[in-house]
Amino acid sequence: MSYSQYRLRAVPDYLHFPRVCDRHVARLLGGASDAPEAWPCGVDRRHVLDGLEWHGIGPLMYRRARDSGQLTALPDWLGDHLSRSYFRCAAQSLARERDLGLIVRQLTAQGIPVMLLKGAALARSVYPDTALRPMTDIDLLIRADRLDQARGVLAGCGLREIRSPRRPDREHHVRLTGSGSGGSALRLELHWRLSDKRPLEARMPCEDLWERSVPACPPLQQARMPEAGDALLHAAMHLAEHNGLAQLRWLADVDRLVRRLTQPDGAWPVVAARAIRYNLQLVLAAALQEAERWFGTAVPNRTWQLLAAGLPPGEAACAVYARCSCSGVIGLELENLGAMATFRDRLEHLRRAIFPGRAFIQRRHRLGEDSAVWPYAIQRLGRGLRDGARFMLYRGGERLRPSETGQKKERP
Repeated sequence: MSYSQYRLRAVPDYLHFPRVCDRHVARLLGGASDAPEAWPCGVDRRHVLDGLEWHGIGPLMYRRARDSGQLTALPDWLGDHLSRSYFRCAAQSLARERDLGLIVRQLTAQGIPVMLLKGAALARSVYPDTALRPMTDIDLLIRADRLDQARGVLAGCGLREIRSPRRPDREHHVRLTGSGSGGSALRLELHWRLSDKRPLEARMPCEDLWERSVPACPPLQQARMPEAGDALLHAAMHLAEHNGLAQLRWLADVDRLVRRLTQPDGAWPVVAARAIRYNLQLVLAAALQEAERWFGTAVPNRTWQLLAAGLPPGEAACAVYARCSCSGVIGLELENLGAMATFRDRLEHLRRAIFPGRAFIQRRHRLGEDSAVWPYAIQRLGRGLRDGARFMLYRGGERLRPSETGQKKERP
């Protein structure tokens, strides 16, 4: 038995750029220095640019293309987009760092320990340039018993809390928003645990993260950040949190962390043992393989040998990995409904899932502004009813699959 069968879900076409571009994007992200291949002709430019924006990978592609001398070989429209993306993110990262510095100083001045998570921690610690790690929000971790105090401090910084439709016991962070430097929007997520999803909520105890945390990079050294091994496991768990749909910027985090962990001797045995103890070995293996596909991440053979101790996986590890499976999507939606605070919130969640807005359907099916959307809405509704019926009949979304003998599995 090996980890090769455990992979992340394919990103839907309406979010991803055209598949014909995959090889060309991977060559740039992997830092290929040989003669560039001609960019595919006839691709939908809007589709390509929308996909790059969703993946948040434009600045890193620009830097890799510039450093390898391939920027001038790209189509003008693509090179211009990557250049604008890089310089826009550079300006945003400077403003965000000023805002984050103020928030960290205000929290620590009140004796509230704070830990940077995800992009906020990695932008300076593993990337050579903070502009290479775009962020839609800032993620901070505090201890649960300091939550109310932290809310008051952040309210004093001009941030207002966004109401969550989820029940308090099924939530793991609060969202806040306000005006940042230069009038730009500032979005912050204040966590007191890493996840509220049933298979994930107990996987990485926050006390373990605090115990092994290290000072953040200057100028935010008053804060803490996870050490590299914990950051890698959190990145893998974050992919499961998002149902196995990997934005390339998240896989870039995995790639950079693997490079960091490969440098010191003795790091991988600790990380592998920790992954198995937390039942994260399957999602970690899936994340490593996907990073290798896109970035050419060199995962040491020794790492796979160490992770082999987690095979065959236990029930808890399989439950975590199930979040990355297409067959579990209906179950995840039912879990989300159960976590809503009120009946009205449940109805609103169902409405958005079953009857999304016109703009969503146009983006999903690459439709023009004047195209009729009702046939696609009916198709979506029918597909949702079909998948829901299968979930109810076959227990948790387990679809009928051919068995090893070629026969269909019997209904339980």
